Amino acid sequence: MTEQWFFATLNVSSLVEFGTINLSTDVDCVICTAGLMQENLRLGEEVRSMKKRMDQERGEFHTEIRRLESTAEELQGQLEHAAEEHRAIVEDYCQKIDALEKQLKSDKQFIEVL
Repeated sequence: MTEQWFFATLNVSSLVEFGTINLSTDVDCVICTAGLMQENLRLGEEVRSMKKRMDQERGEFHTEIRRLESTAEELQGQLEHAAEEHRAIVEDYCQKIDALEKQLKSDKQFIEVL
């Protein structure tokens, strides 16, 4: 019934807009006005529903952004820790290589003396 009313209102409204009919009776005006008011209410409800859905989604997106930022900070901390461990291992190996090179040089000198 609502859809029929809406289409009837659209047909009358479009005819009035193009000047093909003249709303001469109060009944026609009331029908058009009631249909327009009903459509206005429906559209208003649709707008409110969309705003509510947008607010919900915005909240969900903000929550997800905070979660992703937290995860990124955690991963960055883990990466920095791993990089520091790697630097320490490399430094340790460099010191061992230096010590072995000195030992090798010392051993060569000892063998040459013999």
